[in-house]
Amino acid sequence: MDKTSLFLAVTLAKQIGTFESKERVRHAFEKLESSLPTPENLLDTEQAALLDGSWDLLYTIAADVSPETGEDPTRGEYGKVNAGGIRLSTTDEGAQTTQAFDLENGRISNTVTKPFLTSRGTPLFYTMTKVSGPFSRSPVSGRRADVAFDTLEFGIGTYRFTLDWFFPLLYTIKGPEETLSWLETTHLSDDLRLGRGNKGSIFILARPDLQ
Repeated sequence: MDKTSLFLAVTLAKQIGTFESKERVRHAFEKLESSLPTPENLLDTEQAALLDGSWDLLYTIAADVSPETGEDPTRGEYGKVNAGGIRLSTTDEGAQTTQAFDLENGRISNTVTKPFLTSRGTPLFYTMTKVSGPFSRSPVSGRRADVAFDTLEFGIGTYRFTLDWFFPLLYTIKGPEETLSWLETTHLSDDLRLGRGNKGSIFILARPDLQ
């Protein structure tokens, strides 16, 4: 199973969105990550440098879904990014989702940009929601980054607002076990990254210039 098969499955699932089309994405994802997996000690190797920089989210979906009961939000959701308890929708019309690794400063961020107010089909403004925080190599696996999100940012047009107090308050209320996250990279190349998250979702990301 190669990248082309995965991209075709994602394109079809976006167009028709049936259970069967989503299953094709899961199957292609699992085949590629099993045939070309990342090393178990990824974050300890030079290959970790491939993580650095921005990645566009092509598709996200629960890793395992029953056709009878559908998705369980506690085990991953289609079109949602969960960052420390903040659930961001990635499927609204015109939405663009970017995940960035900053290896030098040891941080990860998720940013969702959406059009806001349109005139004759052209967006007048864009809104931005960004969550970010430090990450460290997980003791569980060298492919897994443990993330403690600590900053929430909003923007509309050229205005930006930072809520540094949000995550400390959330951690106090819910406890660190409920709010800490992890992201495991299971396949990595120059232009494609596959990953799994602690909420049960799988993620397919590509470099921006691949779009």
